[in-house]
Amino acid sequence: MTFLHEFAHHQTIRDYGRKVPPHGVEWKMNFRSLMLPFLNEESLGKTLFPLIAGHMQNPRANISADQALYRYVLDQRNEEGTAIRTLSIGQRFYFRNEEYEVEQPLRKRIRVIRTRDQRRYIFQPLVRVYVGEPQ
Repeated sequence: MTFLHEFAHHQTIRDYGRKVPPHGVEWKMNFRSLMLPFLNEESLGKTLFPLIAGHMQNPRANISADQALYRYVLDQRNEEGTAIRTLSIGQRFYFRNEEYEVEQPLRKRIRVIRTRDQRRYIFQPLVRVYVGEPQ
């Protein structure tokens, strides 16, 4: 899927030049046409097929924008940690050996503060973090 995503960029630049947005209508059209031969249950399986088919209706620059597909990918990775969306406001956690605190849930993201310097960041709700000591 990543290869086809990038190849769609190649086709878009070849066909339209660099004046079109990188993930605009032209790229989406090319990406869909490249993915079409693989969009079937036989190729993708019963679980993944509806997720990819849904994603391809309006493909994004990154699958993390598609919460259902992103959740599937994270589950397949079998990563340790806790999804940040399950934490409460004010709760502290570690991400990449840095301590943060949940500040506020936003519409589709979660705003956090890095405790070391009070700098604010926006996290995807499904990002895995560690509560307690860093891992």
